[in-house]
Amino acid sequence: AGAGGSPIGTVITLHYRPFLNDLWPQLALVPMEDGDTLPQSDCARTLEIFLDRVSLLASTTSRHLLDANFDGTFSPQEHALREELLDFRRRLLAKPEARKASAYRLVRDMLLALGDDERGLQRTPYDAWANEDVESGDVGEPWQGDAQPLLAGEGAEDGGIRANC
Repeated sequence: AGAGGSPIGTVITLHYRPFLNDLWPQLALVPMEDGDTLPQSDCARTLEIFLDRVSLLASTTSRHLLDANFDGTFSPQEHALREELLDFRRRLLAKPEARKASAYRLVRDMLLALGDDERGLQRTPYDAWANEDVESGDVGEPWQGDAQPLLAGEGAEDGGIRANC
């Protein structure tokens, strides 16, 4: 067992085999059936169904929308949404000023989550600042661009530092 007696991993087996607990006490063993009453093929089918379900729950169903590899698989609704997203992406990439906005990082992450291949979706100074990406030289301040910090006495009513956006 791992620290504190807890298992360090899980093994899914077709049938319950108590000797495996003795052989690998550090692992949690989960049989598809507790006895030996079901044939191995039935237990294997149960395991297939279980793993399919885990795969379904672990995956997103939208990652394919902007992935060119799935062009021929879209429903009419997905195709319409894809075209709108691609049009939005084209307009966004044509406006460098829009990509300097602090919220651009969220928009870029959304496009990537929908399967975009990242061509043209540049990193922003906000990425470097948030990740402290000093090696790339792409380091910036969160108020870079048109926004400048307002210090006490320069428009900040409560004396704090504010971004002039």
